[in-house]
Amino acid sequence: MKHGDNAETLSQDDLRAMFKNEDKAVKWVESIVWRKTGIVCGKCGSTEKIKPRANKRERRYWCGACRSTFTVKTNTPMADANIGVRQWIEAAYLLMTARFGISSYQLSKQLGITQKSVWYLLQRIRLACGANLEMKFRKLTGTVEIDETFLGPVVGRMNDVDKAKWEAKWGKNQRGTKGKNMVIGLRERETGYRIYLAFKPNQIPRKPTVEKIIAKYVEPGATIYTDEASYYTDLCNLGYKAEAVKHSTGKEKDAEGKDRETPCEWVKGLAWTNGIESDWAVMKRAWKGTYVHWSTKHCQLYANEFSFRLDKGNVKRDTIDRLESLFSAMVGKTITYKELIKRDTEENRTGAVRRDPAFNRDLRKAREEQQRDWWEDDCIPY
Repeated sequence: MKHGDNAETLSQDDLRAMFKNEDKAVKWVESIVWRKTGIVCGKCGSTEKIKPRANKRERRYWCGACRSTFTVKTNTPMADANIGVRQWIEAAYLLMTARFGISSYQLSKQLGITQKSVWYLLQRIRLACGANLEMKFRKLTGTVEIDETFLGPVVGRMNDVDKAKWEAKWGKNQRGTKGKNMVIGLRERETGYRIYLAFKPNQIPRKPTVEKIIAKYVEPGATIYTDEASYYTDLCNLGYKAEAVKHSTGKEKDAEGKDRETPCEWVKGLAWTNGIESDWAVMKRAWKGTYVHWSTKHCQLYANEFSFRLDKGNVKRDTIDRLESLFSAMVGKTITYKELIKRDTEENRTGAVRRDPAFNRDLRKAREEQQRDWWEDDCIPY
């Protein structure tokens, strides 16, 4: 295990040579998932009365406790998938090593499977990338940078048709946060450990909610650096050492009582948020370039991807170590296709539902014109 500039990279040819067949790939995943516990039944969690089951197609095991068979894919995102473990490993490798991600169209051509299957596969990998949020997270300590960003289209650059659809849904507001996802990022400066939390356009949190998030994920007594946003003005009262840098210009009175403009602050001693803001630069390049845009309801999954890539999937770690971190986080993370693509309710999609018949008629007409296959919402062919 090497870190920094001495980290060992693994080429795609090396990866395919390492996993020449499906059996080697499955054995490697078993060695990662069951390294500390031994063979565990994915259905009941038992470690006793487990025997190998003769099967020519895959390595299966029999659990005497729940009297059923299971594989290493059970109770992971790989469960119930007809895609081989070798392809899962290669897909994870390509997603993790691409600085700005990889679209499902491109990956489908590299793996030789349909784009719809690859999209579902990638979403499940992103689900595993976010295991720290619910299962294995620890509170951030030391020096923590906190910032927020908004992901959404620039209305002023839209053509007339798209602009009319946007205004029918969100009103005539070309600037601001309306209709955009909010992503809050927390980054531990010493270790680079990150947590991203995404919110839908109609669920933008207020100051009390942001304070609860910080209290949940940051250890009391930590030093927090933020910008001048109103979310963070009372952190000192919550048991944190907080300091803010002022990113916008303002006015103040000078000694003669005249107004003078105050300059922007990007660094004030040890206070800065450049680390977390560089994460937003990477994410927005992918949002505008690789994925073009993604559905608002899937924003958290994409945030998981970038959180993992810049933390456990960092290029300063050996490639094989990064893969091991990802597959070890897959245990207990499952989601069905139906759960992934289910539609939000009318109220969640548009915020407060208006009772104006003309508004609802125009909205319905705009949606009918905009209808397309769900997988086209966040991918584009190259």
